[in-house]
Amino acid sequence: MKQKRKNTRRACVIAIGACLSPLLAYGQEPDAKVLKTDIAEAQNIQRTFADGLQHCAVLDGTRFYNSGQKRVILLSEMQTSLQNLVKDQVFNPQKKRPWAAADAEERMKTAQSQANQDRRNCNLVAKLPEMVKKLAELESKR
Repeated sequence: MKQKRKNTRRACVIAIGACLSPLLAYGQEPDAKVLKTDIAEAQNIQRTFADGLQHCAVLDGTRFYNSGQKRVILLSEMQTSLQNLVKDQVFNPQKKRPWAAADAEERMKTAQSQANQDRRNCNLVAKLPEMVKKLAELESKR
């Protein structure tokens, strides 16, 4: 009876091992897929955000690149400007009425989001050579 249990355990361990082997191999596959996706995204950013990439040294989440004006805007300066627009009741052409505090807050959230996106874009493009090298290493091991 003990021998039967040992054989059953061995068979279970072998079966589990056989089932896990493809999963372990599959676990390595997504690394290459993720790298390929990140590389393609970084290359796309290089094309679409080329002007902004020149300013990556200052795009740290406190500034964003305004492609329309082709300049970097400091969020704190933008907030001051928006507060002045609200205080002076300047006409907001998008809302077709004077600037309101809610409009300024909405615009600041958008600007902060853009600043964070610009920072992520710069970081991803900076990692591009490293990702290409890592992908080449993974593919050479196959």
